[in-house]
Amino acid sequence: MIRIGIIGLGWWGKQIVACLADSPRFKVVAGCDIDTAMAAPFAAARKFDLVGDYKALLARTDVDAVAVVTPHLLHEEMAVAAFAAGKQVFCEKPLALTTASAERILAACAKAGTVLGIGHERRFESAMEEMRRLFESGALGRVLHMDANVSHNNFRKMDPSNWRRDPRHAPAAAWTALGIHLGDMFVSFAGKPVRVAARTASQIFPAPAEDFVSAEIDFENGARGRITCLSTPPFYGRLPWCVTKVGSKSRKAAMSTRESHRVLSTAGRMGADRAATSGMPTRYG
Repeated sequence: MIRIGIIGLGWWGKQIVACLADSPRFKVVAGCDIDTAMAAPFAAARKFDLVGDYKALLARTDVDAVAVVTPHLLHEEMAVAAFAAGKQVFCEKPLALTTASAERILAACAKAGTVLGIGHERRFESAMEEMRRLFESGALGRVLHMDANVSHNNFRKMDPSNWRRDPRHAPAAAWTALGIHLGDMFVSFAGKPVRVAARTASQIFPAPAEDFVSAEIDFENGARGRITCLSTPPFYGRLPWCVTKVGSKSRKAAMSTRESHRVLSTAGRMGADRAATSGMPTRYG
C-alpha cells in the first residue's frame, strides 16, 4: 500500500482523493491546502490529516508519495521539494510552464532516484484509446492532418478571480486545461513538432483572462495539426479528426469524446473555487 499526501484540495484535488478512495494500492493519509477552512470538512469526511503547509506534509514519515494538484506556477517548487524529501511524485499537467522549469523537475527526479508521474488522464479515455489502437494497427495509414476541438464552460462558472482564469497561472486560455491533452495525442501520432503558431483572445471573459485558443502545428514527419479550445460554450468534444493516407487512397477517421467524458463530468459538477484578488491563490487545486 502506497501512502499518499495530496498537495492542493480544490476542485481537482478533491476529485483525485475520490478516485483513490477504493483503490487497493493507494491510501490518502494526509492533505494540504493553504485554505484549511475550506479543506477541513472534506478532510474530516474522507478521514485524512490536514495541514496548511506543504513542507509539513513532506516532512511526514507516513507519506510515501505526493500528488501535486496546485496552480501551475507552483509545480516546480513543490515537486522539487518532494523529490528532495525522498517522495514519489504525481504532478498534474502541465508539469511546468517552461522547458527550463520542466527540465529542473526532471533533474531533481533523476537525482533523487524516485518516480515522477504526470496527470495525462485523458490518455486512458475510451475515445483516446480507440484512436491509439487504430493508429498502432496500421488501419489509419500515414497521418497527414489532425484537427481537434474540445471546449467546455466550467471555467465560465468560476469566480473571475480564480487562478484558472489568471494568465499568470494558466496562460493561453484553455490550453493548459484542455489543449494540452490534444497536443499530447497529436505528438503521440506524429512525433516531434517543428513549428507552432497560436492565437488567443478574450471573447467573453474580461481581459486579461482569455477564453479562446487555436494552434496550428507542423510536425517533423510532414503531418499538420490544428487544435481549438473555447472556455465559454457547453461541452463539445471532437478529437482527433484525422486525414490519413492508406496506399493510394485517403480516408478520414473521427472520434467523439462525448461518451468518454462521462468519467470527468463528476469533477465538473463539483463546482469551482475562488482565488484571492491579490493574484496568489487562496487555495491550491
